[in-house]
Amino acid sequence: VGELRGKLATCKPQDLSNTAWALAKLGHADPGFMAVLVGELRGKLATCKPQDLSNTAWALAKLGHADPGFMAVLVGELRGK
Repeated sequence: VGELRGKLATCKPQDLSNTAWALAKLGHADPGFMAVLVGELRGKLATCKPQDLSNTAWALAKLGHADPGFMAVLVGELRGK
């Protein structure tokens, strides 16, 4: 996770979503890393596929990562797809 943190800016939306999903599946809660991941994904939401959005929402819920502002934007984006 530490090495990936510096590479998140170059990741595609699906890569970010898959990373969040994998961490949630493993039960690896790292609030600092997830905050950086969410920050990167925030600027890429418009290019996300519905599966990326739903996987990310599930992962954040599973990890207990609370970011109501991001979730509201994510749900809005999902509704528009």
